[in-house]
Amino acid sequence: MRSRLKGSDPKEEEHMSEFDIHDLDVCVVCLHLIANGEFNDGTDGYGVWNKRYRMWETWPTNGDWSKEDAEAVMQERAGARPDDTLEVRPYGSALTCEIGQREIWGDDVRHLVAGSDCDEQCSRHEDPDDCESMELGYSTSDCDGCGTEMHGDRFRAHALIPVRR
Repeated sequence: MRSRLKGSDPKEEEHMSEFDIHDLDVCVVCLHLIANGEFNDGTDGYGVWNKRYRMWETWPTNGDWSKEDAEAVMQERAGARPDDTLEVRPYGSALTCEIGQREIWGDDVRHLVAGSDCDEQCSRHEDPDDCESMELGYSTSDCDGCGTEMHGDRFRAHALIPVRR
C-alpha cells in the first residue's frame, strides 16, 4: 500500500517521500530491536551452528554457556554426526532475531517502525480495532520481522519502505 506521510501539505509533497507500507505482526524481540535497538532476555552465550542445515544444533537456554562449553558439545555432536559441519557461534535471541531481520529485509531493516501508524482518519483498515491495538495477542504464525517460527505474543509494527530513493 502506498501512502503519503500523514499531515503533509500537498504543496510540500514534491519534497516528501512516498512509502510502501507493510503491516507486520512481530515477536517481542523484534519489537524491542525495532524500538530500542537492543534486547537482552538472558539467552546470550555460545551455541553450536550446523552449517549444512543452516540451523542451531544446540544453544544455551539460560545464557551461561561459555565458548568452552559449546566447543565440548560440538565435539560430542561431531562424533555422532560426522557428515555435518558444525561451528561454535555467539547465540542469543536478539542476535538470532537481528540475523532474521537482515535476511528478510536487507538494507530496508532500518525502515521498520514499532507501533501503529493509524489515526482517526485511517482509510487502510476497515475495523478500527486494527488501527489502535499495539498488542495483537498470542499467535502461531511466523514473525513478519525476523521469520522465527516460535509461537508467542505478536505486536504491531510497520515497514515504511521509501518508493523514491
